[in-house]
Amino acid sequence: MTKNKTIIIEFPSKTGTSTHPVIKDGKEYFDDYEDEEYFYLLEEKDYPGLIQYCKNRTAENPGDLYAKAHLGKAYILNGKHEKALSYLKECHQQYPDIDEYQHLLLDVLFGMGMTEDDYDWSKKPVVLRLNKDIIDACYLYLRPKRKPRSIYD
Repeated sequence: MTKNKTIIIEFPSKTGTSTHPVIKDGKEYFDDYEDEEYFYLLEEKDYPGLIQYCKNRTAENPGDLYAKAHLGKAYILNGKHEKALSYLKECHQQYPDIDEYQHLLLDVLFGMGMTEDDYDWSKKPVVLRLNKDIIDACYLYLRPKRKPRSIYD
């Protein structure tokens, strides 16, 4: 009788073995950490607990860009739009090229009934709104595909 051995194969990303950016001493590093507690609180919709957890994570790891984004998202989920706007503004000013901060800022602005034009961006994102021209462009792109696809694809 032979025992089955488990073989673990690591798939490297284009930046190394992980996709989790952390800034230390002004340099970007990647680590393998997956924040299970964050996802548990998110799934349970324990948003006040999520804020506290994210505050602790950012205090422990001030260079962890995911922890910062998670805290911004936790503020948004709690309906604390002013707090989220203030916090994410600082993150965006420090890291204007990180799309996640732009997306979260857009969530805050839209949640407050504002648009992207109501904010002073360090780097303004391009916001596409679904209209007839966009739908037509999608149709022309999807039409020659082998399988039929809906416009939602």
